[in-house]
Amino acid sequence: MTAFGDLPYYALLAATILLVAVLRSNRLRVIGLLASSWIFFAVTGGGAFILLLATTIVDWRLGLAIAREGDARKRRALLVAGLVASLGTLVLVKYAGFFVRSLAIATGLPPEGVALPFDGLLPTLAISFYTFESVSYLVDVYRRELEPSTSFVEYATFIAFFPHLVAGPIVRPKQFLHQIHERIAFRSSNLAPGLSLIALGLVEKLVVADGLAPFVDAVFLKPGAWELSSAWVFLGVLAFGVQIYCDFAGYTHIALGSAKLLNLDLPENFDFPYLATSPRAFWRRWHITLSTWLRDYLYKPLGGSRNGSGRTVFALMATMALGGLWHGASWTFVLWGVLHGALLVADRFGSPALRARTSFVPRGLALAAGWFATQYAVFLGWLLFRAASLEDALYMARKYLFLDGFAWSLDGAPAGADLATAAPLIVGFVVVGLASAGLGGLAARLGAVRPAPWAAAMGALLLAVFALAPSDTVPFIYFQF
Repeated sequence: MTAFGDLPYYALLAATILLVAVLRSNRLRVIGLLASSWIFFAVTGGGAFILLLATTIVDWRLGLAIAREGDARKRRALLVAGLVASLGTLVLVKYAGFFVRSLAIATGLPPEGVALPFDGLLPTLAISFYTFESVSYLVDVYRRELEPSTSFVEYATFIAFFPHLVAGPIVRPKQFLHQIHERIAFRSSNLAPGLSLIALGLVEKLVVADGLAPFVDAVFLKPGAWELSSAWVFLGVLAFGVQIYCDFAGYTHIALGSAKLLNLDLPENFDFPYLATSPRAFWRRWHITLSTWLRDYLYKPLGGSRNGSGRTVFALMATMALGGLWHGASWTFVLWGVLHGALLVADRFGSPALRARTSFVPRGLALAAGWFATQYAVFLGWLLFRAASLEDALYMARKYLFLDGFAWSLDGAPAGADLATAAPLIVGFVVVGLASAGLGGLAARLGAVRPAPWAAAMGALLLAVFALAPSDTVPFIYFQF
């Protein structure tokens, strides 16, 4: 049950839908949904379930205590205690080894000789996602923007809801708690949009993302050993940009579709990010629930844009660097975040002057130039994001930025880099994007068709998806975060 491409996940989803359809009380449905979620995570995450359960209990009790407390200083102390507990656990389990080894390298000690007694003791599956959700709950209760949940079962279901638990979307308590309290149900009208989203997600993941995985792995595996040309670096980065989008958007679409079958709505996470014409526009379109979380719970508390340009630059750079580190304990992720922070700073302070100086340029040409510059920088970021080490990242970045000259030869292909297989999948990504654009209207029309023909057509599509999928399913990229 480790991936949405595995049949056990769909067996659990079907059993949960059947349970929801049979039970007459919404409270019993919530209990059933929590049981399914905990079963899913206990099987998928192993020892990580202990951390999930502990975080859930502690933060639920703290939320109630913060709401009851009238003294401002005590309320703040309770909030700090909750943040230290949640974020401290995240840092201890996921990042402590990384920081200690980095310090060892900086002081000249061999990093392989550094070991912590708790390093690797517990799996970290989903900890980054549910930690951010628990933090938003405590902060919203502290700000008096949210009434605390008096039901432990409902709060635990919000944290552990299995369709989005492992890799998002990052759901705000204000978006979801009221749905759990009122709306869990089976409705036939949800079959068309729910199954359509799942089908789209499976195409994105199993066909496009997993199909591109061998090509991407071949290009990024010890790139210096192959003496890669700029052409191979570009192709590898382009393929990874398509892979990570289809992998993550595929997960999201399956999560949204699964929730819809239970009459629950999750927030959208993507809005055609590769059409963005500026860095700010990109982050309004890519991983929307993360970017808005970082904006509301990190960027604004750090000062945002309210305290002068210097503070704004600091807030942007710190937010994006920490956002990069959130993705994993590696300096390549930090560098990815720093790059995006610099792009956002340049966009905020450089765009007005640039527009004034190029006001004579036709709007269409300006948009095209903005799109190219933005996407060129975004895909440079994907190079940093995917590279196995800082050394590999710097080597490939030199090729990507033409610092070693314009070498466009496709000779000396890395072993396993089958361009004949990768090229159609990259083109297929465009087709999948066009299909997703009209998905809402398509699902509405499908819902009007009689169930038997529609079910037969959907079944044929799903069979085709599994038939076209690679024999070895690749784990979702964001499962590691």
